[in-house]
Amino acid sequence: MKPLSHYKGTPIEWRQPSFFKRTFEATAGEEKIFSLQFSSLFKLEAVAESFGKVWRFKNTKFFSNDVDIREEGFELPFAKYSTSIWKMSGTIELPRGERLQCNYGMWKGIYTVSTESELNLLTFERRFGFKEKGIVTLLEYHPTIDAHPWIPALILFIDIQRRAKSSS
Repeated sequence: MKPLSHYKGTPIEWRQPSFFKRTFEATAGEEKIFSLQFSSLFKLEAVAESFGKVWRFKNTKFFSNDVDIREEGFELPFAKYSTSIWKMSGTIELPRGERLQCNYGMWKGIYTVSTESELNLLTFERRFGFKEKGIVTLLEYHPTIDAHPWIPALILFIDIQRRAKSSS
């Protein structure tokens, strides 16, 4: 299978195949890149599958936007997403102390993931329609993207949570 960085510059389209199911798929052409399936009623936990591996995203607390990332079959998280005070940005804390910044453009509905040195790695854009859909675009090659192919699925998880909490 090709690494995620192979899709640099290629739009990766994500969509909700069925309005009645809480499952999302992302494809580049005919190739499936990742899937995300919510396993709890309140959208507090989801399972992401990408490149033959499975990860679990879970809220740390009910009213919090912080997310623990676990590899399937393990109890302890190996990465974490935490939001800022104003919830317009967040930090993805990766193993070995590496961090990625996640910024949300409120008026445009676009997320940007960048390194600490402000190199933009990917954008995540929501498109309006009856079923949920959008586009993920990899902007730059970086070894972090290939080492952690679950990052685009995490951004989708965060976006769905943000919208669910704002509507309640």
